[in-house]
Amino acid sequence: MGAEFADIAYPIALKPRKQREKISFVLHMATESAQSQRLSYQKELILSRLEHFFGERIITDITIHHASKQQPKQFMFQKNLTETEKTYLSDMVSRVDDDTLRERLEAFSKTLFLSEKNKRT
Repeated sequence: MGAEFADIAYPIALKPRKQREKISFVLHMATESAQSQRLSYQKELILSRLEHFFGERIITDITIHHASKQQPKQFMFQKNLTETEKTYLSDMVSRVDDDTLRERLEAFSKTLFLSEKNKRT
């Protein structure tokens, strides 16, 4: 999403949405109330960056929730990533220079991957 957004918001959920034949996702983000309007004006920019990163628009909307600035909670999953999957996801974000952004993108991609993996069971 970019360093300017990583400092003011964080992902809290990724929920699937079925649109006809294609499944897409809604990204739920938390931010302080003072930043929510700024973030809402930038939704299309964020969606475009995510589309560029993933190669297609699999995230079709962003829902903004008001929350205090804190570290994102760890997600609980029924399945864990295999070492091969962890390596694949780490390699995918390894070109990102900003450490904080890279860590958040890696966590986000793990969330997306695990969400799909858990949905299949």
